[in-house]
Amino acid sequence: VGNSTATISTGASSQHEDAVEAEGGALLVSAVIDKGGTVSTFRALGAGNWLRAEPAGSDYLFVVRDESQHVLARVPALVIGYLGHIGGGTYLNALVPAKDAASIEIEHDDQVIGTLERSANSPEIKLVSPQAGMSLTRGESLKVTWNAADADKNDLEIRIEYSAGADKPFRPVFIGPNRGTWAVPGSQLEAATQGRLRVVASDGFNEKAVEIGPLTVNAVPPQLEILAPEAQTSFP
Repeated sequence: VGNSTATISTGASSQHEDAVEAEGGALLVSAVIDKGGTVSTFRALGAGNWLRAEPAGSDYLFVVRDESQHVLARVPALVIGYLGHIGGGTYLNALVPAKDAASIEIEHDDQVIGTLERSANSPEIKLVSPQAGMSLTRGESLKVTWNAADADKNDLEIRIEYSAGADKPFRPVFIGPNRGTWAVPGSQLEAATQGRLRVVASDGFNEKAVEIGPLTVNAVPPQLEILAPEAQTSFP
């Protein structure tokens, strides 16, 4: 999981013409492979109910198996080369079916180079604050506090997601370690009277979420600052 934190300001997944609905939901699987070919990061996150109908061809495959090791799906990975602060590597991701998935393998040149297994227990999470009915302005911060734990002693990643209404999709406003609290800038929250907040704890495969609402987020007037001319400036 690591200790990195991401604050997300924009972006929400959309459904495309090349998507098909997945019974039992989908997982967004991602992995990082270093220059030596070692899988350094490998995780799966809940990703709605849609899969790509025709994933692009790839030398890397994500192989999804059930508890009996039967293959449920073989999905080509999207491959992206990158340069990080400790050197380059390869980033992989794909949407795979979630139903009955017990393990996911990365296959390259007919060899399994990494395996992610579902642990026995899902995380537990309790939202401490805010409370339903809370009101704030977009000029304030929303303090979110939670308690999360995992019986398998896995490190947990937390996602805080916001929706501006029952008919609006959730989008992430924070992704990071299980630090127990985070202040979400109000500028990341759309104005709403029926806003919803969802906090998700993930062990890298299993997830547990808690949701509250409604929340009221009030708009604020635009801020204007005059940069020039300065006070007491004289003109000919």
